[in-house]
Amino acid sequence: MNNIKIKFFALSIISLFSILMGVNMASAKAVVSTNSVAFVIPTVYISANDTNVNYGANVNISWSSKDANYCIGTNFNTKNTTSGKVRTGALFASTTYNIICYNNSGSSSRSITVKVRPQIQNISVIQSPLISLSADNSVLYLNKLDLYGTNYPTTKIRWSSAFAVSCVGNSNSDFMIDWIGPKNLSGVFSTGSLQKTTTYTISCKNSEGTTTTKSVTITVIK
Repeated sequence: MNNIKIKFFALSIISLFSILMGVNMASAKAVVSTNSVAFVIPTVYISANDTNVNYGANVNISWSSKDANYCIGTNFNTKNTTSGKVRTGALFASTTYNIICYNNSGSSSRSITVKVRPQIQNISVIQSPLISLSADNSVLYLNKLDLYGTNYPTTKIRWSSAFAVSCVGNSNSDFMIDWIGPKNLSGVFSTGSLQKTTTYTISCKNSEGTTTTKSVTITVIK
């Protein structure tokens, strides 16, 4: 009788140990499964319909991505989208377009360079000035925090010219005193804090006094 009790007790201990081991193994598998989640960084693609163009030409820049939440471009505006196509302004110098895409695991970047052939000038004809003028963001949003604070939205104005000897900036806002007045033949201008829709104008003149004018408007939405 005592032998039977001892055997029963031993079997009970073995069964309990097996159950506990089974639970621990399942927990260990769950931990391994949880810790083996793959972290995938975005895949990015960028291209141009032409990478060797004539002086003053423009091109289409296309981009796409995989596993990205948003993308940001340099020298072109993606509007934070993960794919799309934009047309550049007139190109007077070789330009590199870079894009970087982000997700929760990290980021990836790619770039492409569009080469511009030297200009061909006819010395018997004075060419009118050519101007390329653009804004990194043409629409800015003013949220409630901005209305009562100092963090108004900002962007950058980019311009370049050809066949010009001088340029002058102008604006419909008296507050843009840094923009109004003589300008380099090409450059980048930071608008600073914008509280209302503002138009930036640049006029460039050649050696004969012929003037070309271009404008870009930054819309501020409240």
